[in-house]
Parts: sequence; structure tokens; C-alpha cells
Amino acid sequence: MATTRTIELAEQFNVRDSSGRTGRVNVWQTILRTKMMDGSISVAKGLKDLKLSDGTELNYIDDDTVQAVMTGEIYKRT
Repeated sequence: MATTRTIELAEQFNVRDSSGRTGRVNVWQTILRTKMMDGSISVAKGLKDLKLSDGTELNYIDDDTVQAVMTGEIYKRT
């Protein structure tokens, strides 16, 4: 069995902070693909990694809200 690991862009969405500044969130996801002995491919999706387009790392609060890891700034989906 051979496994390949890729990181794929899973989603993008626009956000706005409390000051009115806007940004774009890129949601990256690790994908593991394993070729099985019978020739089939097994796909497993890993955790999602969120970053603003400027590289700021984010965490989900809920489906429409993210928070900057370093500053605590809150962003709402627009």
C-alpha cells in the first residue's frame, strides 16, 4: 500500500472584523490517499487549517466566526 499526502484548498470565504476591515479566509485540508492491495483508493480527510490571505492563522469559533490565534481579533463571515 502506498500513501500520498496532499494539502488542498477546501474553501474560501470573506470576513469582516469589528473595525470594518475585510479579509479572505483560505481553508486548507490535508488529504491522505492510500492505494489498497485490491487497487482501490482509500481517501481520508485530515484537520482543516484556516489562514487569512495575509497568512494570519485562525481558529473556528462557529461556522460564521473565526478568531486570529495571535491577536484574538474576531472575524465574521460576510
